[in-house]
Amino acid sequence: MYIKGLLIVRKSKSINPSTKTDATTINAEMVAGYLQQHPEFWQTYPDLSPSFKVNSSLLERQVKNFRQKNQQLKQQLNDLIDVAKKNEQLNNKIQQFALTLMSIRHLSMLFQHSYFCFKNHFQVEWMSIVIKKPANYQGHCPEFQEFDAQISDEFQPLFDYKQCLCGRPNAIKNQFLFKEEAKHIESAIIIPLIDEQVQGLLALGSHNPERYHKEMSTHFHQHIGALLARAIQMQL
Repeated sequence: MYIKGLLIVRKSKSINPSTKTDATTINAEMVAGYLQQHPEFWQTYPDLSPSFKVNSSLLERQVKNFRQKNQQLKQQLNDLIDVAKKNEQLNNKIQQFALTLMSIRHLSMLFQHSYFCFKNHFQVEWMSIVIKKPANYQGHCPEFQEFDAQISDEFQPLFDYKQCLCGRPNAIKNQFLFKEEAKHIESAIIIPLIDEQVQGLLALGSHNPERYHKEMSTHFHQHIGALLARAIQMQL
């Protein structure tokens, strides 16, 4: 500043364009510096933290997935408990069936009890017991029958492999086993009865095509078949 006459002239300071203030940069730096000096800020305002939002979203997804898996595990556990209860009930029925078979001393009564037990305790709709008549059999139970060549060929694989046959039986098997009831049978399980002189069949039928299907477990059915075959053998 200098005085020329009465006029006061003030020199203005020149401004370099390259040194123009960047408000954004300064503000960001100021904010960063403030946060470094005041780390307690995020504790006071946790909702403003970007990492909190990311972690919160991730946590919500993890909790949701955990709940879904937990629900699936609960359902699987309930299913296993339900199966275990049904198996226990079935085991009790089979045990009672076996104890009764052991107390019977006549073949006709044995067959009558079997029909009653399967229909009332195991909820079987139709059943049939057919035993290949031994050469020395002198009784009159209708369950003992002659097997002609066609029938023998039809069922021989069951006797050879000692395995149950599940599903809808073919016409020959169906008619031989269920006679006049064959028209009602949509699915069946055919259980081979084998024990020393005994060679026969226990057939259980249903109008429900899904009750006796090819993928079902036959463990209990084979066990029942073994019990029945031994009981029959003991009466011969």
